Amino acid sequence: MENLNIKRNYDKEPIKIKDINTIFMFLILFPGSIIFTILIFIFNYENMTSKLYINLFILMPVVVWLYVKPYLKYKDSRYIKIYNNKIDFIQDNELLETIKLDEKFTVYKSFEDFYHKSQKQNIYIEIIWLIILPITICNYILLLLSKFFYCLYKSGLKNYHLYDCIIISQDDKIINIYFNSIDEYKTIKDYFLSNFDLDISKSKIFLNKAYHIFEKINF
Repeated sequence: MENLNIKRNYDKEPIKIKDINTIFMFLILFPGSIIFTILIFIFNYENMTSKLYINLFILMPVVVWLYVKPYLKYKDSRYIKIYNNKIDFIQDNELLETIKLDEKFTVYKSFEDFYHKSQKQNIYIEIIWLIILPITICNYILLLLSKFFYCLYKSGLKNYHLYDCIIISQDDKIINIYFNSIDEYKTIKDYFLSNFDLDISKSKIFLNKAYHIFEKINF
């Protein structure tokens, strides 16, 4: 009689999940920068030639580009592959990060779009995080709104969850697995339960107290 409880070999049949974390910053900054520019033209047109506004309009496209470039360049080429004892973060078949699951690691549930160690804030920013707290709160509100409307557009509110991803941490390494569907969530949850006796729904919450910056991934 055939054994229907054969454990899946993830080395031969890895879980593959498309990584879309870069889209959320794009959804915040691209329309946001356009709206901001229009509002300045409407309500403060007489001061448009001041040195402050000239510098602002020079700097703003540079800053926006640093944050939206990963989405525009790599939106269809990044994915997560999960094996028996490791998780790989891959771009165009190049390895960006790997976490070895036969070594100590931690799993958090989160709603953040923090997906790579290069996004970590400068230590000095973390020290003065209370000073920039209003900016951080604003960033999180915008992130939650972008995720809400993205989910609403893609699949409707029935699939919306506040904690829509897990973050796996090991030393200074970070990999973020965003659940593109309920089925992906169930697959990942079953993987950690069956392989590590770990219920991801009961994981601690991950939250960056100073948010994060743009990625600086170098091959």
